[in-house]
Amino acid sequence: MNPCLPFAANLVQSSLRSNGFSKNIVLSPLSLNAIAAMLATGCSGRSLKRVLSFVGCDDLEQLKSMFSQMMSIATSSSSSSSPSSSACSGMSNSYRRYRGCGGSSSPPKISFVNGVWVDSRFPLKPSYKDCVTNVFKSDAKNVDFQKADKAIKEINSWADLQTNGLIKDVLQRGHISPVTALILGNALYFKGYWADEFDITRTRNQNFSLLGGDKVSVPFMGISRHYLYGSFDDFKVIELPYKSGNIGDKKRFSMQLILPHKIDGLQDLVLKFNSGFISPHFELERTLVDVVRIPKIKFSSVLEEIKFPFMEQDMELTEMIHARDPPFISKIIHKAFIEVDEKGTEAAAVTFSAIEGCAPEAIQREIKTFVADHPFMFIVKEETSGLVLFVGAVVNPLPE
Repeated sequence: MNPCLPFAANLVQSSLRSNGFSKNIVLSPLSLNAIAAMLATGCSGRSLKRVLSFVGCDDLEQLKSMFSQMMSIATSSSSSSSPSSSACSGMSNSYRRYRGCGGSSSPPKISFVNGVWVDSRFPLKPSYKDCVTNVFKSDAKNVDFQKADKAIKEINSWADLQTNGLIKDVLQRGHISPVTALILGNALYFKGYWADEFDITRTRNQNFSLLGGDKVSVPFMGISRHYLYGSFDDFKVIELPYKSGNIGDKKRFSMQLILPHKIDGLQDLVLKFNSGFISPHFELERTLVDVVRIPKIKFSSVLEEIKFPFMEQDMELTEMIHARDPPFISKIIHKAFIEVDEKGTEAAAVTFSAIEGCAPEAIQREIKTFVADHPFMFIVKEETSGLVLFVGAVVNPLPE
């Protein structure tokens, strides 16, 4: 269900290395996967085999089925009414809060949509147009890429609208050329409220240790609750659940924070994550965590030179458009945003791919704490399926 997670982990590592572990990073494996799927359905020959291998599918039908499941998970439920009191009556108060069964229930708002913009000089092939409509649930919009400013404004407006204004100005003048034939896009938006909100009166400034040895004073949120928690050889993990919807809605979203024991342990942690040693499926136990201190964060990231592993060789994009010469991928751009505060999390991501149309607890127990006062990683995921929406690392919580 997370074919792009290893690739996203590699992007996190390479991005942190390129800036000397001095800048935060957030990205969406799910959004990247959408673009890979849209490229796959336009491929043929060896290119198609490479993309299918990358997403872990045997054929296009399996890929389409997998993508439909992803869209179902990453879409808000049609009903958001509160769970009935009878359905939750057998639960303890703490477990009711953990599952979002107390008070007014506000399940996560999620939007996962695709967009296709095609130049009239390069009409879509009927089979690809059918995929766009029936698999990716999008309409192909006609634009004139020779009028670059107008096309960029239209596509950026779509991204702005689909992400509730969080992602702006993804495409720039240099991203589109007179021979641009097609733009594939995906937009993911998530807003979740904590099952247990942090009391804003407990938020106070505290030192956060940077990797270089300096410290910065930033607002830390505080709480003491029962959470899924685990302490391992080199790191500890806590899982903070978001409120859920109806008791019949099996989707359960959460944020996992992965904190290395060492203040300067982020580099080793990222390496383990990238090697597959760390996954979103930790063996955690629900226990009282006496002290939880987490910094408020708000930042965005832009990656402009993304190359999927299957792009190392020439791509046979023969099934997308009618063109004189074989089309090729000129650029893949990804921009993501995340904000975490006392109420919950708001995050968004947009990915664009430009295609050009000509050549190239107990009585006695250990006191448990989770104080994220040094660089750490995070994951936003759906618990039942394990689908990862966002992944990233915080090296400095100060506003950029």
